[in-house]
Amino acid sequence: MADLGLSLAVALASHGRAADHFWSFMEDRSVRLLPHQFAAVFFSTLGQLVAGRGDPAGRRAALAVLGRMYRRFDLQPYHGTAVAAALVDTVRRFAGEGWEPELAGQWEVG
Repeated sequence: MADLGLSLAVALASHGRAADHFWSFMEDRSVRLLPHQFAAVFFSTLGQLVAGRGDPAGRRAALAVLGRMYRRFDLQPYHGTAVAAALVDTVRRFAGEGWEPELAGQWEVG
């Protein structure tokens, strides 16, 4: 079985480039709501939550950060499709050999 945490860890090793790709992917799909300087925080926090990483207190704090970012940048529930696609595409691209085809479905459900 594929490991979400492992694929995220490998992708985060290229954090700057991965965050740039995440932001570009969203911009290309006309989301245009997330300023570039916040892409790295958004990408890593969202990825860690989806991968199920961190203790309960850390996960609550991460959810609070994402909630504030969603409100600040007026992201709506319908933006979730583009955000999820950007996350999956970024992890796929940067996970290297840690990527397995079944991970796409797990990341989307995660």
